[in-house]
Amino acid sequence: MGYRIDTTEKFLVAVGENIHYYRKKRGLTLEALGEDIGVDKARMHKIERGANLTLITLLRLSTFLEVSIAKLIDTDVDVSCEDTERYVKHKQERRSRPKKAKRVAAKKKKAR
Repeated sequence: MGYRIDTTEKFLVAVGENIHYYRKKRGLTLEALGEDIGVDKARMHKIERGANLTLITLLRLSTFLEVSIAKLIDTDVDVSCEDTERYVKHKQERRSRPKKAKRVAAKKKKAR
């Protein structure tokens, strides 16, 4: 069975949308806010899509956007412990898989 987007990912996307909303409300560009919090435009874009968001980054965003962390993480998405555990397990499994290049190299070595 393939992996589907679960409520944990939906939550992260919703938080990213909140960050996007408050950035626009303050009239900031991705570059400007990224510079303020110490990340580049590409990473800022990923954050607004719900990826690569750390607690420290969230604290910095809260400070520069002049909005509480509670408002940044306020969403309609209900996340259970089971959802979070399933998300972490999926990410760990993906991380433990060998990269394609490693698989190809291993196949070549095995064929010799």
